[in-house]
Amino acid sequence: MRHDRVGRAGFTLIELLVVIAIIALLIGILLPSLGKARDLARQVIGASNLRSNVQSLNVYASEYKDAIVGSPDTSGFEASFGTYNGIAMQSWDWMGPLAFMNGRIGPGENIRAEGRTREGETARGQRFDWYRSVVDEYICPANRFQAAPFPGGRDGPFFTTGRMIGYNMSTQFTSSTRPPEEGGTSPRRGQDRGNYKPFIYNVGTLYAKVALFEGHRFASRNEKPDFDHAIGERDGGGGWFGGAFGGVGPVWRESKELDRTVAPGESGRRLHIADPLEFPDMRRFAFRHGVRADPSEVKATEALGHLAFFDGHVKLVGDAEATDPDLWFPTGTRLRDPSFFWRHALQTWPEKTLNISDSDPYIVP
Repeated sequence: MRHDRVGRAGFTLIELLVVIAIIALLIGILLPSLGKARDLARQVIGASNLRSNVQSLNVYASEYKDAIVGSPDTSGFEASFGTYNGIAMQSWDWMGPLAFMNGRIGPGENIRAEGRTREGETARGQRFDWYRSVVDEYICPANRFQAAPFPGGRDGPFFTTGRMIGYNMSTQFTSSTRPPEEGGTSPRRGQDRGNYKPFIYNVGTLYAKVALFEGHRFASRNEKPDFDHAIGERDGGGGWFGGAFGGVGPVWRESKELDRTVAPGESGRRLHIADPLEFPDMRRFAFRHGVRADPSEVKATEALGHLAFFDGHVKLVGDAEATDPDLWFPTGTRLRDPSFFWRHALQTWPEKTLNISDSDPYIVP
């Protein structure tokens, strides 16, 4: 018995176009949400990393008589004089000592090298790469930037371009105020921290003082970030005031950790709006959660970044809020020079930044 097949009608062209249009519409609706979810995930991981690192910093202090890690006067003492001790690859290196304390096994731990020997420089370069490519708690997921060694090519085979160090330590807390000839790292201009030494008990109000923050070392206009890999402060090699691992923070008008020159209200904003390619927004390297990576971006008014405080809490703040000097100096510091600060700080906290002098300083609470 023969059965006639009933033909199945296909989609018409109009139906196909409608389906494609619906799919395109759904993609357009969902993509921004997916992007926001991805950015939020990066924020969560970044905050978690910083919180974990501050906890390690406090464990280190409890084991080493309250010493703050990452200082030429504490964990970086030997490196400060040019000796690679298998742990700190530079006098300002806080990452190596914390990783070692936490049982992480990295390159170069069995090598001790005096001066700039090939063995020592090779080990230091390998250890630096380990921090920025292997150790998860040191890698900020929002940091997709490359940094080159400075000066370029001096130690070519040992230090190479790679992921930028994404977390910095505040050197107002890791540097002493003794002059270099006495083994210290000198005070910064415009402020007096007394006889400060890098120990937790000298910091002051721990819940209000920044230990670690998102930043970069260093970046200048129209240039990608670079890093100072010199081993020590006192061996003639540099490692200038924070080296690859720290700096004074966003408070300083000449800060290389968060350059606000083209931020709203600052001196270079008009130049940036007129020619964003010639005057790019350098905040994108540091506070990475607000300003896009595209240097032509002119719409963003605020860059967002994490600050991690000595008591262990982490806060996401705008780059303008981060210029508050109370965050960056030990309690009792006397601030005396208005030229130290960004315009935003001068306008927002004149009693702390603008109306100050040698005879009438602001005393940090």
